[in-house]
Amino acid sequence: MANCYLCNKILTIENDHGEHILQQALGGTLIKTGILCESCGNRLGKQIDVPFVEIFKNYISRLPINFDRKSKNKTFTEEGDIFIPELNRVFKFRINKNNFLPICVDAFVHDGKLIILYPKGMPEKNLEGLKKDRMKYFGIENSKNVIVIRDFNKYSENIYAIPFNLKNIPYKQGMAKIAIGFAIANGVKPEELECVLDFDNHKILQEIPLLPYMPWDFINGAIEEVRFSSNDLRYLCHQIKLFNLENRLFCYVEIFGTFQCYILLSEKYNGKGINQSYMQPIFQLKREELSFLPRYKYLLLYKHLLPEDEKLEYTENTLKKINNAIRKQPNELDLDEYYSDLLSSVIINLELVNSEQGKSLIQYDDLKLFYENNFELINDSKVEIYRRLCFLSSNPHEIKTDCYWDVLYQLQNECKDSVYNYNSRKMKKLENMIKIIQEDKEHFQVWDTEY
Repeated sequence: MANCYLCNKILTIENDHGEHILQQALGGTLIKTGILCESCGNRLGKQIDVPFVEIFKNYISRLPINFDRKSKNKTFTEEGDIFIPELNRVFKFRINKNNFLPICVDAFVHDGKLIILYPKGMPEKNLEGLKKDRMKYFGIENSKNVIVIRDFNKYSENIYAIPFNLKNIPYKQGMAKIAIGFAIANGVKPEELECVLDFDNHKILQEIPLLPYMPWDFINGAIEEVRFSSNDLRYLCHQIKLFNLENRLFCYVEIFGTFQCYILLSEKYNGKGINQSYMQPIFQLKREELSFLPRYKYLLLYKHLLPEDEKLEYTENTLKKINNAIRKQPNELDLDEYYSDLLSSVIINLELVNSEQGKSLIQYDDLKLFYENNFELINDSKVEIYRRLCFLSSNPHEIKTDCYWDVLYQLQNECKDSVYNYNSRKMKKLENMIKIIQEDKEHFQVWDTEY
């Protein structure tokens, strides 16, 4: 019998909340009982989930997220900054669907040309009058020297960021709530989560020990470079990884492949060693059902879908039971398999970079540049790198469990430019993935994958 992790109330069929570990508005379909009572679940939903989901509203509105109950994405807008080198200025923009629009009408002169910002959607009939008025005001006589910018779409390759603070309270509490729910679901006791839970006052702490993820070493850097260079849809999946390093208990959380962090849950963890992970696709996975019963020897491949004591009979009733089990399979992917695939790419590229002919086979410039920039490190530490790659290839569940908190915290403070550049690339990658999906949104409503 379980208790609510906030108020310690005994949970029953009547009062168990049925907690979405990842917020439903983010596409979360993992529901666990024995986590929160109805009262605390509703309270945390209003206090934490609502402001947390608000942070991601622009992405939610532009992705074909799979919800577990009927719901339509709303249209949201979000504001940000974009630097345009040609004009040597930073501009405010707002995103409407896939358009990066100037936040307001504006006009200025740059290198003898009149630049007019006039967002899409504003009345066309007013534009000509505005041009004439601004030309007269700035003394521009030739209309060929007038540039009208309706959107910033062609500049979106520049570095930009959606300006919410990764250290703000809603973000940190929302990430912590995901980590707490996953930890409780995997048998961790509430009193073992002292870094994030105020157990006596029945609340999640505001000061959450959260550290944004940054790949500091070569192998983690190489993994992320492969992710940057690939359009594999698994990039957009949400990830959770719960693990301990001696008495410290951590949770790694990743949202949309972009917002990555470690959360320190406990410094007094005395439970058994733990390493649990979860990978949540934001798309609905297509599971192919059987149209007929295969030969008996192939039918045995589906026996694991039936109860252990179920006799595998060659009947239509068995076909119905197997297809029903296929339909009920969780919308979940294998995180270890994903990292195994990434590691294979890292190893292949590591072999290719050793020769000029091999380098030419590395398809992406950024990926090639990463290996070239680390060429000296690779040569100096080749044995250690291959040894570590060999270990991780056999143990992909160990990836991202090297959270040496104090060292990483110091590096974050000393190398803020590197952290900023990495997060900017992540934001840019997310936008590129969204554009790919927007071009064929219906195709991505259901994601084909082998069962």
